[in-house]
Amino acid sequence: MVTILEQSMHAAPPFSIRTIAFQIAALVFLLGQCHAQVASQDTSTQTAELLAIEQTLLNAVGTGDTLAWKTYLDDSFLLVSEDGSRSTKAELLSSLHPFPRGYTGRINIVQPSIVFSGNLAIMHYVADEYETVFGQQLHTTYATMNVYTHDSTQWRLLSSQVFEIPKAPPRVAVSADVERAYVGTYEMGDSMTYTVTMNGKALYGSRNEKAPQELIPETDNIFFVTGDARGRKLFVKDANGTIQMLPRRNGEDIVWKRRR
Repeated sequence: MVTILEQSMHAAPPFSIRTIAFQIAALVFLLGQCHAQVASQDTSTQTAELLAIEQTLLNAVGTGDTLAWKTYLDDSFLLVSEDGSRSTKAELLSSLHPFPRGYTGRINIVQPSIVFSGNLAIMHYVADEYETVFGQQLHTTYATMNVYTHDSTQWRLLSSQVFEIPKAPPRVAVSADVERAYVGTYEMGDSMTYTVTMNGKALYGSRNEKAPQELIPETDNIFFVTGDARGRKLFVKDANGTIQMLPRRNGEDIVWKRRR
């Protein structure tokens, strides 16, 4: 095969060293562009293939289609789910069942990103779930990271991590008299204070005199702040009838006693 460089050399001899150097540089650039284009096309093809596999698996969740999961799960597959539990391939397959009567839903892939390294592909995306439960609408999102490995025939899912993305609950109406009862300063040791004030019809909390944040009611004695969907502040009475504030995170409470 006659190369591009050979065609150029026969077209217009003789050549100066500068001309030859220029043509070699041009050839290297063209070959680099071709290689980059092929690599980009390969990555693009692999990305489309993996996203199609992932969507197939998500579609099979609601129908309880174990065949799709058997096809793509590696024998050493391990799932870490939102509650921290771990499941093997056999355990996951045994947990798949069709939606019960009155339930329908779908899960879409949004914000996908895939990193390739050798025969591995690390995929992370948001699983955007919409579910209808006897006519009532639910919407949940999950942060998902999956690792695929490619054997001699196809991609297989090696591991998966799925965690629910927390979101704040709706605000409820609480009477001003109830909220007013929580106003005061709470302390945990000499140097840690939390001051609850009332501005209009809303409560605000400030730790160690920092900028106050609105306390948004979830119930008449449970509050949360914007930007912290997991944390809660509970106001409860102790054995003597004195109100205490209990910041709660993941089921753990810390007691702040109200200053007398």
